[in-house]
Amino acid sequence: MPSDSDRMLVALDIDGTLVTYDEVLSDAARDAVAAVRAAGHHVVLASGRSLIAMTPIAAELKIEESWIVASNGAVTARLDPSADMGYTLERVETFDPQPVLRMLKEELPHALRGRGRRRGLPDDRALPRRGAQR
Repeated sequence: MPSDSDRMLVALDIDGTLVTYDEVLSDAARDAVAAVRAAGHHVVLASGRSLIAMTPIAAELKIEESWIVASNGAVTARLDPSADMGYTLERVETFDPQPVLRMLKEELPHALRGRGRRRGLPDDRALPRRGAQR
């Protein structure tokens, strides 16, 4: 085991790094992560994926106690097997997209915009279905 001053934090992306774009976590990647952890270093998963999409990868890697940085850094969670969901949320960053949507509407009035259904500009046009005529 390395001394505390020699321990490293190894942050790993998921898509295209640990997991192929075909959603395969290879034995080589699994073994490499296990070796880093066995050597006493900390492994943190960091991804654009949601937290819910990352926890199965952590489980496959047998990472039960560590940190996850999800949603491109907007969510930080601590993996904790004693927690109800297996993790605790430590930080969640949100933002209001309204100002950006308004600016896009003013600057690019003919552009198509996608958004969630909870909140948004009431006159936003839906994106056309793939292959549909506009």
